[in-house]
Amino acid sequence: RVLVKSTAQTRVQRYARHFLAAAATSATSATSATSAPVRDFWKGLLAHLVLVPAWVAGPPLLLSAAIGAGAPHGGKGMLAGFALFASLVASPDGAVARRGTLCALLVLLAGSKAGARRIRALAAAGFASMLTWMVTTSGFARRPGFISIIGKHLAGYYKQAELGGALSTIQPRKSFFAFHPHGCLSAGWTVNGAFNEEFTRAAGRVNWMIDPNLRTKNPFFRLVCDAYESEERAV
Repeated sequence: RVLVKSTAQTRVQRYARHFLAAAATSATSATSATSAPVRDFWKGLLAHLVLVPAWVAGPPLLLSAAIGAGAPHGGKGMLAGFALFASLVASPDGAVARRGTLCALLVLLAGSKAGARRIRALAAAGFASMLTWMVTTSGFARRPGFISIIGKHLAGYYKQAELGGALSTIQPRKSFFAFHPHGCLSAGWTVNGAFNEEFTRAAGRVNWMIDPNLRTKNPFFRLVCDAYESEERAV
């Protein structure tokens, strides 16, 4: 009888130990899942739909608007619009008077021919003028909250996007960082460099070097770059 009682007690104790071990394992797994970054494909896609068009859409939109301003005049008018587009792109930074004159010529070209297409042509000329203003004005405001949201979700678009290597050996000053290969859309540099808070903390203040035409003559990308700048980074 005593043996049976001892065996029963041992069995209960064994079950209790298994239960407690399982509970501890579940708690550890839940904690790890909570602390690990959660990837969200759709938020990552949305972040890319903000950045990628800002990177590539500006020049084609300006070209389309300039040609559309001359469309009521046929082929010659479209050719004139293209010439004005080329002159706008070639104009140096700070050429406010020159760019203003070219935009005025676009508006005159769009409005000089009566007809149903005149309104669309004037709208195109106005849009081209707005894009020109965006690359001529003194600059746009910094938006650290917006940039933080974009950087938080960019990596979620990819199945794997991680920042690795000897981050602890990075010197916060007098260091040169190169990202290669970065692809035509510079996804590697964007996700693991410019918009990666972990990299920014390890590297300190970074001044990214970008082609000046891309930085100053691409209207929507200039808007993003100005929003990106802060005490810790600059483009």
